[in-house]
Amino acid sequence: MLTFAQFVEAVKKPSEPSDVMYHVTHTNLVPKIRKSGLKRFQTSNWQKASGGRYGHGEIFAFDHPDDAHRWAGKMDWAFHQGMGTGKISVVKFRKGPEKWTQDTSDPLGQASSKGKWWKTENAIPASQIVDHTPVTTEHIRRLTESDVVLETQDAHGYRFHFLPNTSDHEHTVVATHPRSKDTWDGKNALTARAFESLPENLRHRVVGVANIYHSNVENDDHIHQANQVHGVGVHEKHRRKGVASAMYDFYKKKTGFDVLPSPYQSDDAMALWKARKS
Repeated sequence: MLTFAQFVEAVKKPSEPSDVMYHVTHTNLVPKIRKSGLKRFQTSNWQKASGGRYGHGEIFAFDHPDDAHRWAGKMDWAFHQGMGTGKISVVKFRKGPEKWTQDTSDPLGQASSKGKWWKTENAIPASQIVDHTPVTTEHIRRLTESDVVLETQDAHGYRFHFLPNTSDHEHTVVATHPRSKDTWDGKNALTARAFESLPENLRHRVVGVANIYHSNVENDDHIHQANQVHGVGVHEKHRRKGVASAMYDFYKKKTGFDVLPSPYQSDDAMALWKARKS
């Protein structure tokens, strides 16, 4: 996984996308794409909060299939409140003479990518389309099993799991204990997307959860910064054992960024951050 500094350096280096690339779209649009190719200025899937589309009508693609399937999962959740519904597809195509540039608009979102993100102002003719795959629960399961990073932190046996992009603006770090009987029901402790991202055998072993913004978010007249804590919780029988602090350390290990404290803190949280700064 690239840190932000490594990402910036990679962007500076001359680079070309691979010969085969992957575009994510709604499955009901695939027949039209197979017939007419990929064209610019189609209806945008993402709108700015202030109104208007992102970018300038470019075509966006990935050079690694896992990144495309991961983005498909994000789209599926945003549009269908599910993951692996089959309503989002990955279109595979051959790179032609079109000119590609790297899409650098979301470096924090790309921190866990396996390849690079690209965009072009050129159309992709139908002759370059190879095939398409509707993204199913099996694709999501395979991805999440490879995404979840495990590390035994200490002699107490806690394990920490990094779940990328568990909401449109957040990554999640989860602490589990394989032998603990005093755990939350993961379905209650986690957001729905994070719960689905966690392997089934770990869902009832959750002892701590930290949701951390990976991009700036404005709501309730307050701007939340990237890498700032959105919410953190540790099961009452596992508190004061360094679990929350270890989750923050694990986040930095996986992303390269220090976690920033939330502006809204309990007494316990204030004590934790005071100890981290000392």
